Amino acid sequence: MKYLSILLTLFIFASCSSDDDSVSDNNTQGPNANIETTIPGDYVITTFTVDGEDRSNNYNGFTFTYDGDGNVTAQNDILAEVGTWTYTTTTTDGELVENLELFFNNQEPFTDLSREWDIDATISTTIRLSGFNSMGDNARDVLVFTRQ
Repeated sequence: MKYLSILLTLFIFASCSSDDDSVSDNNTQGPNANIETTIPGDYVITTFTVDGEDRSNNYNGFTFTYDGDGNVTAQNDILAEVGTWTYTTTTTDGELVENLELFFNNQEPFTDLSREWDIDATISTTIRLSGFNSMGDNARDVLVFTRQ
């Protein structure tokens, strides 16, 4: 009986593995890991949909200037709003997800932009971002910045 208990215990420990469904943070992976050198520049919003509604017109005339130190400034002829950006990665179910978190103070219309977005493509002349909408239907909000 003692021998059976030992075998059963060894079997249980041997069959345990790391949790493949885990989520982990890592800032060194992904096609955009060198974002500090690829993101700097001036951009305009060319697409912005929230809950299926096009809100791109709210940002007409604004230029978004990203620097390599995590700062972004939205500016038009009347207003300049300073914000920050942060790049992170997560791994969920073995899949790498790159994130760009934008933060602006509570100045309208920038509150809609302030959140963590998934980076959908390698950053070159566009920054293509998406995130789940608030409707609960698994549709995605979309935000696209295009370099000027």
